[in-house]
Amino acid sequence: MNLIIDIGNTLVKYAVFNNDQLVEILKTSEIETGKVNTLIKEFDIKNVIISSVRKEMNWNLDVEMIHLSHKTNLPINLNYKTPETLGRDRIANIVAVSEEYPNKNAVVIDAGTCITYDFINKNKEYLGGRISPGLEMRY
Repeated sequence: MNLIIDIGNTLVKYAVFNNDQLVEILKTSEIETGKVNTLIKEFDIKNVIISSVRKEMNWNLDVEMIHLSHKTNLPINLNYKTPETLGRDRIANIVAVSEEYPNKNAVVIDAGTCITYDFINKNKEYLGGRISPGLEMRY
C-alpha cells in the first residue's frame, strides 16, 4: 500500500492506495504526524510520497519516503527556466494529468487557495503556466 500526502496552504489531504485503487482519503487543516503513523500501521503502508507547499519538516517514518520536487525522477520533462520555483502541487497535478491522459495536450486548472493553470503537451513536456489569487483572496 502507498500513502500520498498533499500538504496545501489550507488543507492537508491523505490518500491510501492499493496499486491504482483508492482505499482511504482523509482531510485535515493541520499536519498530523500521529495520523500518518496510524495510517502506516493500519494499512501496512510501504511507501509515502509527500507534496508540500509549506515549509519542509522531518517526518522520521520507518517507510520509503519521497519528497516531491523538481529534483524527483519524474515521468515528464519540466521545460521551465526556474524549476526550483515551481510549486510541488503544480508538479503533482501535471504528472497526474500526463499519466491519466497519455499522448494528449492538456491544461490543468486547480482552484485552491490560489488558482493555477498549467500546460503539458502530448510529449509529456511541461510548457509553463500561471498562478492567480483564489476566490477567498480576491474578495
